[in-house]
Amino acid sequence: MIEKKMIGLLLITAVINGMAYGQQDKTFIIFPEVRTLYTEFDNLVRIHSENRKIKLACTGCDTIYRLSDNKNEWVVRIDQQKTATFIVTDKKERILHKEMIHVIPVPTPSVYLDGIDAQSVLSKMPSIIDLKLDESVPLNVQFLIMHWQININEQAFKGSGRAISEEVKTYIKHTKSGIIHLTITYYGPTGKHEMNDFFAFKLERD
Repeated sequence: MIEKKMIGLLLITAVINGMAYGQQDKTFIIFPEVRTLYTEFDNLVRIHSENRKIKLACTGCDTIYRLSDNKNEWVVRIDQQKTATFIVTDKKERILHKEMIHVIPVPTPSVYLDGIDAQSVLSKMPSIIDLKLDESVPLNVQFLIMHWQININEQAFKGSGRAISEEVKTYIKHTKSGIIHLTITYYGPTGKHEMNDFFAFKLERD
């Protein structure tokens, strides 16, 4: 359902020695290899510490809450800030770790037709439209395709969802080669967006 809030949780991976600030215990904060958080997105932060009771504060976060009293997991949300500073403390308010993390927008997805991106020439009839983030982005995000428009030469076709209509396929089969211009309206974790892309096609002979 479009109305349902799409929550993505960012899993963070790095190990930091909490003996800084003179503490004798070790605290581990898990961040991604590229230490980055994302705006308008629910980022999951996990912490391991030898302290049984720790707290996490964030300067620059618009929302921060603990998922469970029994787990050192927090969800943080940053709407506009370019950086966020995290401070881990024990029950006596002693600082175990402090770190500033960069914050960027969720990247725009790429368009794929039957798993093929726009850098390649389509040699077979496309059937499915997909939107995916680059593999280098450590986010598990789903995108819902709401509407699309395909323009080939002077012909325009409209549809909804991931499936390419039979009308488009018939025209591509007749044309054999050309350029598919795509305009896609989609829904992601930060709301409704529109994007454009194009694919060259040259069908193999039967």
